[in-house]
Amino acid sequence: MSNAKQAYLKSPGKKIGHCKLQKVGQIRAGGKQEAEAMEGTTTDAMGPEEMEEAETVEVMLAIFLVPDHITKLKQLTVLSLAEMNRVISYDQLLEQLDLSNVRELEDFLINDFMYAGIVKGKLDHLRRSFEVQFAAGRDLRPGQLGNLIQTLDDWLDTTNNALLTIEEKIKWADKKCELDAIHKKAVKDRVEEVKKSVNNKVS
Repeated sequence: MSNAKQAYLKSPGKKIGHCKLQKVGQIRAGGKQEAEAMEGTTTDAMGPEEMEEAETVEVMLAIFLVPDHITKLKQLTVLSLAEMNRVISYDQLLEQLDLSNVRELEDFLINDFMYAGIVKGKLDHLRRSFEVQFAAGRDLRPGQLGNLIQTLDDWLDTTNNALLTIEEKIKWADKKCELDAIHKKAVKDRVEEVKKSVNNKVS
């Protein structure tokens, strides 16, 4: 490990940066939101074994988390948030993505999400929020299948009810059209009768 990393880890009261993520496997699989397990841990509270483990994680992060990996983790984090929220606040995104300012966040959402087709939505700078309109699907996690089936069943019931309503409206429209045609014919026939009657009287 470099002297700079050792100095960072051993500085008094210094919070661990990426080391608050417990396992590299968790980091690579789910992003910051799904892997935080050591929030607020300081080196002052660590014993020798914990310090060694933290240093090991730091080295592994340096090896495995290349920029593409970090971008992927951030994409997964936003997708996880988009699954549960139609509107995501900038403050929440800044915290979860470890970004420093709104400009950086908006550029990231546009360039790495919206242009890539992963997420579609509206950036609301005034309300400091991101309105999700579409999010790419992820693999189902344990326990999600039942909820997905229920959602599809509810959607099916809704569409069936809508279809019945449409069919009833079509029947009503057809009946009204038929009655209008009968009325129109009756009026036309009456007009012809009046014309004949007038012509007979004239002649």
